[in-house]
Amino acid sequence: MADKTVRYTPEFRRQMVALARSGRTAASLSKEFGPSAMTIGTWIKQAARDAGKGDGGRSSAERDNRGGALTHRAAQGRSRPAAARPGR
Repeated sequence: MADKTVRYTPEFRRQMVALARSGRTAASLSKEFGPSAMTIGTWIKQAARDAGKGDGGRSSAERDNRGGALTHRAAQGRSRPAAARPGR
């Protein structure tokens, strides 16, 4: 297992997605550039979601907005929904 998590820049991710859309396989990109084929596949799926053509998963904007809901619950003094609390 790696000691440090590698973070790829958004520009690098966009380049990998563009290369994959031009016909390159995720496996060949993985061998040449380093990220795993599974990681590149995840980037391709997320790019499709962001373009409105995905598999129904949340877009990046929707994922980023999730924190607002959590903050709202915390402001109400609840860390979890009532149904998830022990004893209910």
